[in-house]
Amino acid sequence: MEKPINVIENLVKAEVEKLYNTESWICCKCELCKLDVITYVLNRIEPYYITSDRGHIHSILDIQVPSQIRTNITVKVLEAIKLVKQRPRHT
Repeated sequence: MEKPINVIENLVKAEVEKLYNTESWICCKCELCKLDVITYVLNRIEPYYITSDRGHIHSILDIQVPSQIRTNITVKVLEAIKLVKQRPRHT
């Protein structure tokens, strides 16, 4: 049975991982801060659901998700990283 998948969640997680692995200005790279960044973004970007049980998610993403949505994700992830950096939940 097919189930709905929020494509945006996968894209947000991938963007967070990419930035955390490439940007040196991100001070804290702990899992709690990463989760806070992901949660912040997911609460501010409209979900984009698809159904697939065949494992073709990456090809579907490339075809169906407009570049403006990808740009919005990057902007929101950068915004979230800056906010979490200012007020991390851990001590």
